[in-house]
Amino acid sequence: MAASGSRLVEPAPRYVGVEAASDAVASGPVDAALRTAFVLLDAVERRCLAALSPALTVAQFYALAALMEDPDESLIELSRRLLCAKANASGIVDRLETMGLVTCRPNKADRRRLRIRLSPQGAEVFRVAQSARAAAVAQAFAKADPSDLLLMTAMFDRVVALLQNAVECESQPEGWQRP
Repeated sequence: MAASGSRLVEPAPRYVGVEAASDAVASGPVDAALRTAFVLLDAVERRCLAALSPALTVAQFYALAALMEDPDESLIELSRRLLCAKANASGIVDRLETMGLVTCRPNKADRRRLRIRLSPQGAEVFRVAQSARAAAVAQAFAKADPSDLLLMTAMFDRVVALLQNAVECESQPEGWQRP
């Protein structure tokens, strides 16, 4: 949605009396709220990460986060963790390697595969980016009531569990393919 004034996107519309059927969820308030929240969180992350030196994209930040958690991943493992195609992960890794933030080495067991690791500079850039992102998100929620934050956390935990189940589920909607 186009920017209007200082607002990036319009708030999710409020629907009254929508039943919790799957078609109502897909076209109703849950879908609208999720899309709006995703766009706004993405905007907060992009602004925050672009202001760093070196500037990072959101995808690069999440790749660094994945490598921080598991410091010796293959490209296929990384693409699965990022829920993206191997070609997309390859482009992210290439740019991170050019920036000196990761190193790629052949796997000793299978020289056709690469092992990807954070460089010491990459680990430091991730720590700075993680702190900056956390501060930006905290600032975005600074005016929220503490009891609302607890409620939101519980609801987001449930949303994450439902979405995680959908991603891991073998039976997907027709036409859907795992990245």
